[in-house]
Amino acid sequence: MQELQTKPNSNPMDCSHWSPSLSSLLYNIEKWGAPYFSVNSSGNISVRPNGLNSSSIHEEIDLLKVVKKVSDNKLSGGFGLQLSLIIHLPDVLKNRLESLQSAFESAISSWNCRSRYQGVYPVKSNQDRFIVEDIVRFGFPFQFGLEVGSKPKLLLAMSFLCKGHPEALLICNGFKDKDYILLALIARKLALNVVIVLEQVEELDLVTDLSTKLHISPVIGLRAKLRTKHGGHFGSTSDAIGEATQIYCELVRLGAYMQFIDAGGGLGIDYDGSKIKIK
Repeated sequence: MQELQTKPNSNPMDCSHWSPSLSSLLYNIEKWGAPYFSVNSSGNISVRPNGLNSSSIHEEIDLLKVVKKVSDNKLSGGFGLQLSLIIHLPDVLKNRLESLQSAFESAISSWNCRSRYQGVYPVKSNQDRFIVEDIVRFGFPFQFGLEVGSKPKLLLAMSFLCKGHPEALLICNGFKDKDYILLALIARKLALNVVIVLEQVEELDLVTDLSTKLHISPVIGLRAKLRTKHGGHFGSTSDAIGEATQIYCELVRLGAYMQFIDAGGGLGIDYDGSKIKIK
């Protein structure tokens, strides 16, 4: 990338030679925003909600025009809303879910695997009602579920997954006291596909005792502490996945009825735009 330089005696406020492409370069739009966000010919940030699937310029939304429309007074044709505001773009979320599912299905097919990919969204990332609702709604065809790490988030996930796919997973992580486990078992009784991931040995006794009293057959997950160093993201290194696969196979050999291996987050995502290949 070429650096933007000004002449020694030039006025830094001189915008006579500025262009939308220089704005895009200055704010690194292509690195963090493509294929959804860009700088249009007017020099404004625009969004194409369907990304690469956008077929025409008519699908491009000028965000400055949106802000002006909602903030202008009603006499001039606006909505008269007070800034600041949050703009939700559900089609971007829908496209990301479809792209993620497509990527895994393509990889599974190319390697002739008999397994399938089933994603879950960690509610802690953004528990905004509209975000979680859209993930459950758009993820329905893919059996997309939710992951929680506390009782309040479990209650939130239960309310949304009542409208989700029956096979969508509800993964319960985090420290679990009696109330948390009891709530997870109740969710299981409500026909939600709950998996209680054990963080500590003591939690197993609680799950066993409470499930026996409630006459519920729990689905249990195990958290494994890997020896492989993986920089905080288990899914970002093939060595970590290989070690986890060995543990999975050993549990199956010992008689455990295993169904899923949770690869977690951080699947080789280029967070800083450096395009460095991750092993």
